[in-house]
Amino acid sequence: WSANPTSVCDVKLQMSSIAKEIGAKTNKAKKRFGCPLPTSASCRDQKCEFQLDAGASVPPSCNMELLTVSVSEKIQRMRRKANTRFSCSETAPLHCSPQWVTGWWSCSARLPLLHGRMAPQHDQNQCSEVRLLYDAAEELHEALSGGCPFVTSVACFGLSSGKCQFGMQRGEVQSCASSVKERATSKLMKTLSQGQRYGCPTDKGMKCRRDKQSGWLSCEFSDNPTLAEDQSEL
Repeated sequence: WSANPTSVCDVKLQMSSIAKEIGAKTNKAKKRFGCPLPTSASCRDQKCEFQLDAGASVPPSCNMELLTVSVSEKIQRMRRKANTRFSCSETAPLHCSPQWVTGWWSCSARLPLLHGRMAPQHDQNQCSEVRLLYDAAEELHEALSGGCPFVTSVACFGLSSGKCQFGMQRGEVQSCASSVKERATSKLMKTLSQGQRYGCPTDKGMKCRRDKQSGWLSCEFSDNPTLAEDQSEL
C-alpha cells in the first residue's frame, strides 16, 4: 500500500492482502498443529468464521478457536488501517475461499449496494425493500458458502410458503446436503419475519442470482420466482 494519504481505496489490492494473510495463517496452523484447511471464510461484524469440510476432523493439537480469533484480529487491524489511510470499508462483509487447484486464497467484499443504490435501514414505520433484499441475499450467501458455494440461483416463494429452490449450472456434477438448503431457507425466512415488523412485503416471491465476477448473490422480488433458465434444481 502506498503511503500517499490522498490515494483512493484499491479494493482489489486490499482483498489480495487479506487473502494472503488468511492463507499464511491457515497453512501455518496446518503445518504446526495439524489443523484442517478451511473450505472458506466469512468475515462480518469484526469477526471471521471458518467453514470446514463435513468430514474434517480437528486433532487435539489444533485450537481452531484460537486460530479464528488470531485471523479476526489481524484482518480487523488491516481493514482499520486501510480505512484510515485510504477510506476503504472496514465493515463490508467479506467472503474468502482457496482455489481448488492451487490452494491460493481469494477474497471479495460485499458493499451495501443493490443495483447501484445504497441499502438504507428500515425506519420505525417504513419498510426499506432495498434493505430487505440486501439482507436476504447476504443471509443466503453466508448459509450456502460453507457447503454449497456452487449454487448460482435461488427461488423463494414468500414467508407463508416457507420454501425455496436452489439451482446450479446445468451439467455440473455436484450435490448439496439437505441440511445446508434447510439452513439457508431458515435464515431467509427469519430475515423475512423480521421484515414484517416494518410492513415489508414478506409474502412476495423472490429470485436471487450469483454474480459471476464478485461471486455474491443479489435478490429481487418476483411475481413468478423461478431458477435461471440455464439452471437445474438441486
